[in-house]
Amino acid sequence: KTFNETLPQSDQILYMGWISEGSPAPQPWYKWQSRFLALKGAELFIF
Repeated sequence: KTFNETLPQSDQILYMGWISEGSPAPQPWYKWQSRFLALKGAELFIF
């Protein structure tokens, strides 16, 4: 956290964590996958 505070606000990491993404499947249910999300400044990264 200390290193993050020394960066300019546009480069600071605001959130990092795991999320679940649901995508439609041919059957009447969704296919769920884990994704890693990072929010840095005005940018959103999904891995």
